Amino acid sequence: MISFFAESPFGYPFLVLGLWKFGFPETVGNFRCAFQHGRLDRRSLRLYMNAMGTLLHHTSAAWNIVGNTTHLFPLSRANVQVALPLFLQHLVVLCKYHNYLVYAAALMSIEIVWEWELFA
Repeated sequence: MISFFAESPFGYPFLVLGLWKFGFPETVGNFRCAFQHGRLDRRSLRLYMNAMGTLLHHTSAAWNIVGNTTHLFPLSRANVQVALPLFLQHLVVLCKYHNYLVYAAALMSIEIVWEWELFA
């Protein structure tokens, strides 16, 4: 969030630390596990899709933030309306380990509001 609202290259270290945690540990781990046993089954496909989703999600977030910093995409109300619910979804993940039902309800409500804003 710091790198999104800072509109300065000094926010890039926070971007890298927040998105990739020194080298994509979740993404690389999922790719390695997907290709480790050398056969195509549901587990390897699930791991591969999870890794690709994480890679594309974080890369598009970085692209948006760099676009805001370089003023390729102006930091407009529409840009913030699309990005802010995604930040909230990442904050709600912390509730998952305390109370899963609260986590699921909060995540679904944020998703509904986000899609409502996106398509309105």
